[in-house]
Amino acid sequence: MSQALLELLALYDVTSLSTPKTFEDLFAQLVEKTTRLFGAVGAALVLPAENGQQTVFTWGWKNTKGLFRYPKGAGEHCLVHHFTPKEAGSLYIKCKQALLPEERRLALILAQTVERLIHQRKVEEDLKKAEEEKNLILDSLAEQLFFIDGKQRIKWANLSTASAVGLPLGELVGRRCYRVLKGHCGSCRECLAIAVFKSGKAQQGVVISSQGRILDIRSYPMRRADGAFRGVLNTITDITQRVKAEESLRLSEAKYREIVAMLQEGFYEADLSGTIILSNDAAERLLGYEPGQLVGKNFRHIVKNPYTALRIFNDVYVTGRARQGVILEVKHSEGKPRFVEISVTPIKDSTGEITSFCGVARDVTERKRHVEKLEHYSWHDALTGLYNRAWFEQQLKEIDSACYPVTLLMADLDGLRLINDIMGHAHGDELLKACARVFKTSVRATDRVARIGGDEFAAILPKCDEDVAEIVLKRIRRTLSEHNSSNPQFLLSLSIGAATSHGDSSLRQTFKKADNRMLGDKLLRSLKQKNQLIEGLAATLAERDYTTRLHVERLAELCPRLGRRLGLSKEEQEDLALLARVHDLGKVGVPPDILFKQGSLTPEERAIMEQHPEKGYRIASSSPNLVHVARLVLCHHERWDGGGYPLGLRGKEIPLECRILALADAYDAMTSDRPYRRAMSQREALRVIRECAGSQFDPQLAEEFIKMMEENEE
Repeated sequence: MSQALLELLALYDVTSLSTPKTFEDLFAQLVEKTTRLFGAVGAALVLPAENGQQTVFTWGWKNTKGLFRYPKGAGEHCLVHHFTPKEAGSLYIKCKQALLPEERRLALILAQTVERLIHQRKVEEDLKKAEEEKNLILDSLAEQLFFIDGKQRIKWANLSTASAVGLPLGELVGRRCYRVLKGHCGSCRECLAIAVFKSGKAQQGVVISSQGRILDIRSYPMRRADGAFRGVLNTITDITQRVKAEESLRLSEAKYREIVAMLQEGFYEADLSGTIILSNDAAERLLGYEPGQLVGKNFRHIVKNPYTALRIFNDVYVTGRARQGVILEVKHSEGKPRFVEISVTPIKDSTGEITSFCGVARDVTERKRHVEKLEHYSWHDALTGLYNRAWFEQQLKEIDSACYPVTLLMADLDGLRLINDIMGHAHGDELLKACARVFKTSVRATDRVARIGGDEFAAILPKCDEDVAEIVLKRIRRTLSEHNSSNPQFLLSLSIGAATSHGDSSLRQTFKKADNRMLGDKLLRSLKQKNQLIEGLAATLAERDYTTRLHVERLAELCPRLGRRLGLSKEEQEDLALLARVHDLGKVGVPPDILFKQGSLTPEERAIMEQHPEKGYRIASSSPNLVHVARLVLCHHERWDGGGYPLGLRGKEIPLECRILALADAYDAMTSDRPYRRAMSQREALRVIRECAGSQFDPQLAEEFIKMMEENEE
């Protein structure tokens, strides 16, 4: 036999290892061939194990420690072959004698053959393990999965499918799907698998099983590498619970939205960025939007101060606690200011994470305005707009030490009670408001003015010493004078006192000192003030009715003439002239629409008109210059027969001066033109006086008056 043939046989021998069932079988074949072909006295196969260790198969080695000292190719009588990669294992062969080149080449081929078989075995094991893992995964799925070929035969199915039809897996394979799943003798009417074969596209459908279960069926085409159909993979998912849950959720959400829509208060839901994702009609109306316009808008576009809203939402997100009673100013679509009270409640998912916010909103604009108005009036005077007594008292307790020196001003509106009695409280209120304006325009911007009583005002002047206070007082007096010059119908008279504290005395003591100085100023100026007040009232009356002024001048001439005729003294004649000028002073308190009414007065209007003698009496009593004629003013409308007013005096109970004034007043009234009638002649007027003598007039004085007037005519 030729050498070439021998080498060929040897090559066949080393490459003809049978596929082993185990690595032990492979190592046994290796030992047999190495001893027969190369006279080996030792062999070792080192393979990696799953636990990170090594599995070592040896023959002819006393211990394995020497194996790892052999480098590749070390020694002529040894062969060391490391697999690729090196971690895949190693093969060691030890012979009695040195290996010839031909033997070493055959041994290397043998080692490579072993390496190939080991690698093949490893791939097969990995494939088997992957298949087992795949089957384990697929069998653990709740969905039913099965694969069918073009003839609708089941080629593979998972455990869920077998459990659903009640058959072992082995009995499913090879059977037609419609027989196993539906019990039909032929294909189903709307078979998705057939539709996949026809269209080449995946199909999906939902059916109800005979047990009433809702099934989601999907069919996918499976192709070979060349594009040809291998079959169809089918999945069946029982979605009964999911559908029922979705339907319950849908009904619940519909009911939720219905409840939200029925709410009278605004309701909203917002995402974490503050964008509205749900709102009811009440919320839309609250901001002036049409239905649906509010959704999609962010809170920063709705709230006037976006930072405030951001801070509140962030606080709820960080703490996880709801906020109630938050009041925000919002932007109404029409530009009107609106205040809303909202709640902010976190909405959490199943894990407890906050995913959005919700809350209710109500319009509190009117309530807020009412509260602000109440707060304002709790510290302010409703009539003048100045601070009130409560505020002033609080400031005396709380003023900062840095404000010293502090000056307190006290002022009293002189004659207010008399003005209220005569002119009415409406006129007195106008004087109070005018006084407030005088103060506010005279003090500094840092000063504060308060009305602390009916006719009392006070001012707190921080960082104000005596010199500065004197400047402020002069400015008040100047403003007061300017007001009186331009407003004669609303003349003001103020008594003012001031005191300064440098921190060495309490403000309560300073206030008392200022009040005392104000009272001292009032005493020094009281006589002049009262005279100015009376003159002002008389001027007001004359300003209102020019004919009254002429009437008074004529009476001031007639009354003293009759007095001289009756032998009255010069002082009594002067009192008559004074009475003639001031007897109707009380009419300054009668409303103009009654005073100048051309027609007859109603009973109510007449009652008001008949109050003017009493008002005139109070005016005259308050003035030292008029107090001696005050009773005459009160009685100037009494009649001889007792039918006059206000006291109902009769005969000589009526003061003589009043009886004289009654004759002169009636005569001048009858002989003067009036808007509603022409003047009588002197003869006609005297005839009326003669007729009324003994009823309206003193008969003796009437006769004397008639003689005086007739003599004057002659």
